[in-house]
Amino acid sequence: MPTPAEIAPIVQDCFNRRDGAKLKTLWTDDFKFEGPMASFSGKERMLAQEENLWTAFPDIQCEVSAFVTSSDRAVLATRLFGTQTGPLRMGDKVMQPTGRKLDFTLAVHMWFRGDLLAGERVFYDTASFLRQLGLMNDAT
Repeated sequence: MPTPAEIAPIVQDCFNRRDGAKLKTLWTDDFKFEGPMASFSGKERMLAQEENLWTAFPDIQCEVSAFVTSSDRAVLATRLFGTQTGPLRMGDKVMQPTGRKLDFTLAVHMWFRGDLLAGERVFYDTASFLRQLGLMNDAT
């Protein structure tokens, strides 16, 4: 299993190749996710979250631009970009395809238990995300 120092390029590669099976091998069964629009537990639920993005943005890619690690933590600066041509689940709602491009940076804080990822906390500008998809207007 990868160490915190090795995790960033592995996660980026798995996400970009849509390799959910490999991603699941990196997570604990009780993997915890916390983000601006969702919080949940379980690696099956985390895989569903990634598949939601892959469905909504079939061309989505991530680029890890920087990361720092300790013995049991990793913090990544990540750029996500793609075009929403599929439905996007947001909580209990489904947003139909807008055809709009999305390009934003997020911070991902990961923590490990043993040699597996036990969770991640994601931070990003939700207003920018919603504006880019046409769900929120700029304040004037």
